[in-house]
Amino acid sequence: MGRLLKEKDINLLINSRIINDHPELQSFIKETPTWDDRKLEELDKEIILYFKNIHPKVESEVSKEWAVDLGSVEYFEGNTMSCELCGHRPIKNICVMENKFTKKRLKVGTECVKHFEISKDVNIEELIRESKKIKRLAKINSIYPGIEKEINNWDLFLDKQDILVKREVREEYVSLGEKAKKILKEYIDDRTTKKRQDEIIEEMDKILKSREVEIEKIKNYVNNNKNKLLIPSRELINRLKASNKWDVVRMLKNDGIIRHRTLFRVEDEEFS
Repeated sequence: MGRLLKEKDINLLINSRIINDHPELQSFIKETPTWDDRKLEELDKEIILYFKNIHPKVESEVSKEWAVDLGSVEYFEGNTMSCELCGHRPIKNICVMENKFTKKRLKVGTECVKHFEISKDVNIEELIRESKKIKRLAKINSIYPGIEKEINNWDLFLDKQDILVKREVREEYVSLGEKAKKILKEYIDDRTTKKRQDEIIEEMDKILKSREVEIEKIKNYVNNNKNKLLIPSRELINRLKASNKWDVVRMLKNDGIIRHRTLFRVEDEEFS
């Protein structure tokens, strides 16, 4: 026993093109929309025949009229959003679906979308996860503007120095960058709890403050060594990389200076 048409079925139908082909369905929705299957035999013959023989086909076809606007799928953190199909409130995972014929657009919960099998070719869960990541990234970006770009370009600071910064001077700076990248990824993960997010903000604050200390240390090292003949210049390192001499570059990073074990390996005319 149950309603012949649920509220969300009616809302979908009245916004679809196919209802124009079935005046008996329009009549039912207008006059007796809440009737259940126990009263089916009390309806007009045309409506009885419709529900017994035609409606399953209409249900199948109506879902084909609608498509999910992929750019609209998002996770909503507030509690004011309601589904325009079933009326449920609040909904968190929302999207907009559009009728291909009538061009009507409805903002609905993703569970309703799946109920009508409109999302069969769309990975709604993946789109929702991506939406959550974007919202969380926006949240942490409001605290630390440009944080993602700053982390992605962390090592660029080292590459811009006039000389190669040896490993023991740079290693703490590099380690901080790896930690920052790791906890940023954890922060935007939709499985990360609010409590853990708050902890990550505190950790990120410490990392960024420590980074400033390491930057000063590196700048001092560069200023004190950039005029020394056997300290590898940035130009020399770039030429070695262009020649695929990565083993030599690694040795120079460890030593921070050209020694007997690297001097004969450099083979750079300009340096010689």
